Amino acid sequence: MTARRQDFGDQPVVLVGHSAGGLYALYAIAHGDFNIAQFIAVNTPFRGLKFLTTLENNHIPIKTIAAPFCLENLIGLNEENVRVFINSLSIRKPLRIDVFASYQASRIDTWNYRSLSAPMNVFQALANEASDGIVTLRSAWASQDLSAKNSHFEIYNHPQTVDLEHWEMAADYRFFNLAGVWNTNALRRAQRKAYVDILKSSGIPPTKQFQTIQEQRP
Repeated sequence: MTARRQDFGDQPVVLVGHSAGGLYALYAIAHGDFNIAQFIAVNTPFRGLKFLTTLENNHIPIKTIAAPFCLENLIGLNEENVRVFINSLSIRKPLRIDVFASYQASRIDTWNYRSLSAPMNVFQALANEASDGIVTLRSAWASQDLSAKNSHFEIYNHPQTVDLEHWEMAADYRFFNLAGVWNTNALRRAQRKAYVDILKSSGIPPTKQFQTIQEQRP
């Protein structure tokens, strides 16, 4: 995180973090010097990634499994590492946290962007729980782990799930063109709707919502 107080002045800042980005945001909240009033976590593994623990327990080489899926950067997010990280945080200022998760049931159509969910079925099976293909719902909604040490948090665990899997939630829709997917505009609309709904549910005024998505030009 390279943001500094002078970048924002004293105006309240809303951080939105997807996946491990939510953990980075928590680190910035704990150690930064700017005025963060609200944190929106989307598919953040507050309890780590269960499929990594399954691989470790079965003595399966994690790097071998992760490499074909370009997941090497997730290897450090095992359940124990994330638990230690969460317990190390000390956030003394009042903070509103809105927590969201996404989930997509197995639904593999070879003709659209949903077909890219197929590789996620491997990790879904290893986790053996409802997930977005990478982060289980149990891990994404584990905000009680945060409040144990920081009781002044105002935490909203939103029960609704977003109907997109992990990469669909975050990947630039234009990347899917490279994979030969023809209906990338459908994904773009789904992403827009998902994030606008998340912002609305988090109490962000409409003006800020549209400032947020205006970079997603037609």
